[in-house]
Amino acid sequence: MEKIKINEEDIPLEIRNNLNTENTKTVPQLSEVMPKQEIAFPELEEIGKDELLNVPIIIEEVKFFQSTFDAEKEFVVAKIMVNEKWKKIVNGSKVIVEKLKKIEDKLPVGCKIVRKTSAENRKYYDIE
Repeated sequence: MEKIKINEEDIPLEIRNNLNTENTKTVPQLSEVMPKQEIAFPELEEIGKDELLNVPIIIEEVKFFQSTFDAEKEFVVAKIMVNEKWKKIVNGSKVIVEKLKKIEDKLPVGCKIVRKTSAENRKYYDIE
């Protein structure tokens, strides 16, 4: 990955005084310093949840991950069969994540992704 070259003069003097010369020569790219996460089912094409609304699918396998940006949130990557093809879907809906955690040991299962409205009139995704 190519690094951006910066001139020493471009760094404010108070910061420059705290850096050694080696650190001022290149600045790493964000992708180089972000923690790497496992890529679940890299061989499969991802499909969006809106493409799957009310479409029968089979969930074969799931992997759960913590959000990189919010330690209290989780998301799931599911290996699914849809229209006789294997795909994967990434979803952070709390309802879906919790349901899939409860049935993880009972996979594969048939279901569909639906859109519901709560009593507070909020829309959310669910599986049934």
